[in-house]
Amino acid sequence: MSAFFAADAGMEMALKDRESPQASYSGWLDLNGNGSFDSNYDGSFVVSAVPNGGSCQADNFCITSQGSFRNIKRAIRAEY
Repeated sequence: MSAFFAADAGMEMALKDRESPQASYSGWLDLNGNGSFDSNYDGSFVVSAVPNGGSCQADNFCITSQGSFRNIKRAIRAEY
C-alpha cells in the first residue's frame, strides 16, 4: 500500500497543475512523519506528463506516476 500512496501523492501534485504539468519530476512521501527522507520508511515517486499526440491519445495530457517503497512499485496513469 505504501508504494501506491507514494504514486498517488505524485499524481495529486501533477493534477494541481493539470493545465500545464511539468514534463517530469520526482519527490517523496514522508510516511513516518520525521520530515526527512529515509528509504526504509518513506515512499518515493517519479512522474511524467506527455502532451496529446504521438503516444498520448488523450485530449490534453497522459500522466504516469510511479511510486516505490522498498522493493515494491505501483503506478497510476491518468489521461484527460
